[in-house]
Amino acid sequence: DLCGYDTSARASLKDFADAAKVSDYAADAMQWAVANGILNGTSATTIAPNGTTTRAQLVTMLYRQAGSPKAAKSSPFTDVTDSWSVDAINWAFEKGVVNGTSPTTFSPNDAITRQDMATILYNYTKNVLDLDVYDTADLTGYPDYSSISDYARTPLSWAVAQGLILGVGNSNGVDTLQPKSDAPRAQTATIIMRFCQNVL
Repeated sequence: DLCGYDTSARASLKDFADAAKVSDYAADAMQWAVANGILNGTSATTIAPNGTTTRAQLVTMLYRQAGSPKAAKSSPFTDVTDSWSVDAINWAFEKGVVNGTSPTTFSPNDAITRQDMATILYNYTKNVLDLDVYDTADLTGYPDYSSISDYARTPLSWAVAQGLILGVGNSNGVDTLQPKSDAPRAQTATIIMRFCQNVL
């Protein structure tokens, strides 16, 4: 379960040989995600905190949280062929949680970007959980504000207001949003934990 009700999963971050690679900011979230079965090891001995979170993986997490309901019809995406994610992506498209990267593609194996994670969580909160999403933050003070895609501006401002996504200090110590940067596994775990704490 997305928010940690999986009583069968009792793994610990320290069980993995690469646990030391987890950044301090993400340690609690990674431990929480591992203990609750939200993140599984990439092998018996590795958790890969800096590994990729794909678009399909994020949608599947939300699908499981929603109880894995069957969609009434298939999505229009011709590139969704992995059996483990087909039902999740069909459901997410039907519910307005996701749009494609084109009318006929979803790019399931692409790394999820920070702005797309914000957009999917925003759509999920609004369209599936039926919660209001009116609380937004003014992002115009971030130096990379103009690099946010138009479709992601409101969702990202909502995610910042909820404390899901925080600014990232650049080499000059200035906080940036990095909307088109990938959200690796440790960052995904952190954002999902904040989502469970702050939104649900």
